[in-house]
Amino acid sequence: MDRALEWFVRLQAEGGNDSGLNARFLSWLRQDERHEAAWQAVTSVWNDDVIVAASRQLDEANTAATGHEPRRLSLGWNAAMLPVASLPRFATGIMRQSRLLSPVAVLSALAVALLIFITAPALVSTLTLRWQADFRSNIGKTEAITLPDGSRLQLDTNSAVAMDFADGRRSLRVLQGGIWLDVKHDPAHPFRVRGRYSEVTVKGTAFAVAVTEDQDKILLQRGLIEARHSPGDGAVVLLQPGEMLTASPEALSPVGRFDEAEALAWVSGRIVLKSRPLREALHAITPYFDGSVFVSNREILDHAVSGNFRTDNAAAAIAGVVAAAGGTVTHLPGNFLIIR
Repeated sequence: MDRALEWFVRLQAEGGNDSGLNARFLSWLRQDERHEAAWQAVTSVWNDDVIVAASRQLDEANTAATGHEPRRLSLGWNAAMLPVASLPRFATGIMRQSRLLSPVAVLSALAVALLIFITAPALVSTLTLRWQADFRSNIGKTEAITLPDGSRLQLDTNSAVAMDFADGRRSLRVLQGGIWLDVKHDPAHPFRVRGRYSEVTVKGTAFAVAVTEDQDKILLQRGLIEARHSPGDGAVVLLQPGEMLTASPEALSPVGRFDEAEALAWVSGRIVLKSRPLREALHAITPYFDGSVFVSNREILDHAVSGNFRTDNAAAAIAGVVAAAGGTVTHLPGNFLIIR
């Protein structure tokens, strides 16, 4: 794949004017079927509408920042420059294009365009989050913490919480991501957890809270909790073990049930999927992947997949579910994954 990317950049820069380079490229392309597959992966991504838009935006941003138009190259060969009939079909499409982009865009459009995540992480400034959080976890990592009262806290991937244990209070605020709590029993000092749109009060129990921009999700593993729309708005909802609800900006949802083995598998360092569409499986796995994922074959996203994977090897988990759906994964430099 690295070699295919190198050929792509060199050929684009030359614009098809170097006959010797063209001949060497054709020779390399025909040497091995894997070369053709790598070249197809690179060119299929480049031809995607998202890539075209991203590369244009690069030049527009550069013009806005510098006040002048960037020097441009022609990104595309004239079909007459190479013996097109001798090329694989997939190699000719890009050669018939004639986009004008700056050299900066040539080298970075792929990387910029691939910064498209399947997931939608909370858009919280890193510096602000660090200032607010008492505990944080990195992407792909979970963290186990013992709180001042002896309660056990576990942070899911890329999560953060702020705590308040002053003057007898027991309180956590979930700033990002998800947590699991095993609260030490203390009737005189209720334990409170706040999300974006909810507040939970407990005296001794085990439960999980996950927050996104759109909702909080509360899942009770054991014990009893009181949930209300945050802060202190509306009636209190009591949850029994195995029950869950979500909180949106408007209200709490009706109480439902959840599959503990699947929903709380991350607490044990696992990702469990049971007959989930590939799009949902990717949504569950990619928060543990410290990189970017681009889907070029969306036809497989509705295929049902199952599996049991480790949270600390998300790349293997992604490859596993994609293969089960009939697709393939190409790993590009910079920790980019292309699903085809």
